[in-house]
Amino acid sequence: MEALTKISQLPNVPAIYAMYGGEDRRYVAYVGIGDNLRQRITQHLVNVNSSATTATGAVRLHPDHLTAVVWWEHASFADRVGLQAAELVAFDVLEP
Repeated sequence: MEALTKISQLPNVPAIYAMYGGEDRRYVAYVGIGDNLRQRITQHLVNVNSSATTATGAVRLHPDHLTAVVWWEHASFADRVGLQAAELVAFDVLEP
């Protein structure tokens, strides 16, 4: 697995992603989907204007406490239904 150090290195593809927090004990802080991974992560971490990072969401994500972002790409994610179905599986497996 390659570690990226810049958001600009993220691909512009549909993907499922997990944001991790914690230093001593790593935990899944958030799972989401994006039609364009780079744009979606930018919304969360740079612009801080997603429903997860503002007070409008049910859960508040604090970008300063995140330690890693991991994502999964697949050809079937070009279909929005496939992407949403995979997100449900990711929630079940990762238990954010």
